[in-house]
Amino acid sequence: MTSAGRTGQEPVITPADPDAVGLPAQATARTPAARRPRGWSTPARIRGLALVAMLLAVVSGLVAMAGTAELRHGFRETGHRSGRQLTAASELYSVLADLDAHAAEVLLAGGETAMSEQRRAALETYERRRVQTADKLYQAVAVAGDSPGASMLMRRLLHDFGRYQALVAEAMVLDGQRPHPAGEAPGTALARYREAADLMRHSILASAERLTEINAARVGRAHKDGQDTARWMTGAAVTVGVTLCGVLVFLQIQLSRRLRRRFNPGLAGATAAALVSLTVTVGMFTTAAGSLRTAEKDAFGSVLVLSRSHGVSHDANADESRGLLDPARREEYERAFLAKYRQLDGLLGAAWRNVTFPGERERAEAALSALREFRSGHWAMARPPATRPEEAVRLNASRAAGDPGDDFDRYIESLEELLLINQRHLDRSVADGERALDGRSLVPPAATALMVGLIYAGVRPRLAEYR
Repeated sequence: MTSAGRTGQEPVITPADPDAVGLPAQATARTPAARRPRGWSTPARIRGLALVAMLLAVVSGLVAMAGTAELRHGFRETGHRSGRQLTAASELYSVLADLDAHAAEVLLAGGETAMSEQRRAALETYERRRVQTADKLYQAVAVAGDSPGASMLMRRLLHDFGRYQALVAEAMVLDGQRPHPAGEAPGTALARYREAADLMRHSILASAERLTEINAARVGRAHKDGQDTARWMTGAAVTVGVTLCGVLVFLQIQLSRRLRRRFNPGLAGATAAALVSLTVTVGMFTTAAGSLRTAEKDAFGSVLVLSRSHGVSHDANADESRGLLDPARREEYERAFLAKYRQLDGLLGAAWRNVTFPGERERAEAALSALREFRSGHWAMARPPATRPEEAVRLNASRAAGDPGDDFDRYIESLEELLLINQRHLDRSVADGERALDGRSLVPPAATALMVGLIYAGVRPRLAEYR
């Protein structure tokens, strides 16, 4: 009797037991889908985290390099390119205005023996300024660079300056042909000088001023771009650096939990390198941005204002000589003179409000005091010297103590000392910023290479355990 019969149960026929003898059931084979674990495997998880960390390390290096390059551009524009062209254009304006003033003084002196010394001194100064103008024009051309606007202005300046020299030379020749009392130039010589003066005032000086404005705008844009770059790149460096450190710490935790490795030297070294790179990058950007901000706000603004004041002062002084030489245009030159000194009030007021550096306040006070003395002694426009023109001409050329010429020279000397203080701090700020970049710019790329190597060295042996 079968076991089925003994138990009183009917035999069950199945594909696995066709004879119904009670064979045990076979285990059901698991499909590949059933064998697949949920989520990522440990090797895939470790490999993915390592790749993300390497990618973030590369990005952190690229952020540091891009920010450094942009900040270098800002310092280069300020200290070596547009800044130099701005200085050359400002100096050119001053030299041109003083050149025209001494051209007028040569014609004012006439042929009188009493004024021969003044004529000789004025002619020597004119020739010296003419040579200086040629040098300044050469410097401006050399640093004009690839700016189409600056190059066009330089061509116009060179052409107009050649015409100006020819007109003044002709006026001096005509003046020498007819000896005359001081302040009474011949009509033919005066006509040529009028052409030269108009060319100087309305074209040459206007072009020099426009050249200054172009380069000031370029420096201003470079400063703004540098500040924006420093701000955005600092934020990007912090974001990427903190994320990288977080990924490395998380990877360290994963290795500790899944592989029972409490400490991975490679990942620990990569984390330390990430922290060093982040600290250096943020410090580098912060220092460079501070130097750029000092260069722009405290130094460059004053250099621009004082350079402009220097040129306007020489042009106003030239209006005195022009008015003495050309009585028919005296009122026109008087209005121009007074307008320029009102302009100087605003320019020097702006410089006074930006007094920052040691010794700057004292020099600013000296410049303002000398300017007030010069204006109080101003006679050529305020009181027409028709009664004694030779005395007016003598005072105009005199540099004796107490004369207006001496007051003007002391004012210009104080202004130049004030300008020099700000120029030195501008150069120092640019040098400090470039030094901050030069000294630390290689750290982030080196740290990137080190991090990638350490991450690979730390993860590869652990992955090999699964082979």
